[in-house]
Amino acid sequence: MPPRPFAWPEPYRMAVSLTFDDGRPTQLPILVPYLAAQQVKASFYILPRVVAANAEGWRKVLAAGHEIGNHSHTHPCSGSHRWSRNNALEDYTLERISMDIDQASDALENLLGERPQTYAYPCYGTFVGMGIDRKSYVPVVAERFLAGRSGLSDVANDPSFCDPHCLLSYELDDRSPESAVKLLESAYQDGRWVVFTSHEVAPEPVPGKERYSTTLATLDAVIQWCQSKPDVWIDTLANVARAL
Repeated sequence: MPPRPFAWPEPYRMAVSLTFDDGRPTQLPILVPYLAAQQVKASFYILPRVVAANAEGWRKVLAAGHEIGNHSHTHPCSGSHRWSRNNALEDYTLERISMDIDQASDALENLLGERPQTYAYPCYGTFVGMGIDRKSYVPVVAERFLAGRSGLSDVANDPSFCDPHCLLSYELDDRSPESAVKLLESAYQDGRWVVFTSHEVAPEPVPGKERYSTTLATLDAVIQWCQSKPDVWIDTLANVARAL
């Protein structure tokens, strides 16, 4: 398929979206006030049970202009993760994953008063089943959402060609400020859409969860780089996806 004609809304030449998964313990007390101080809006992908544990707190996040998206109801991942062996994507069908996603959207709408508009694939997995029964569930997401975010990419999204229902993302966790800025500078040259994924966010890596921690220094570097350039658009996944 050839690239489609595309131009970012004036005055922008590239876009950046910050996404945060799982509603980790550091997000409400540390990350949300930090984003408010920086005047940056982000996308949060959270299971309904996590939202239910502090619905008032997450309603405030939504009211502040951030996005809360669907991250499934039960967080199924590959059974290669031992902790997901009893909820493995390899054991799912398209019907079962559809039910799981719909259950999450219904629950989040009941808890927050707003239905999720975008989806983040748990563990970045976009397939269900095994072997000849293995199928992509990207079409399931495309039927329900404005956009879907995958991950573990080595390239930023090309807005003239990318699939908005299977967006590539870079992990910001365990990444140095210098490495994050290099990714941004490369994408800036080509007018791309950089999507970052984080989990824990704190001044220092969370002990025992270093692999899933983004430091405030790295987040600072990303935001300061974006805000230093008037032609860089930093916004939620849903807001940027509407421009495609």
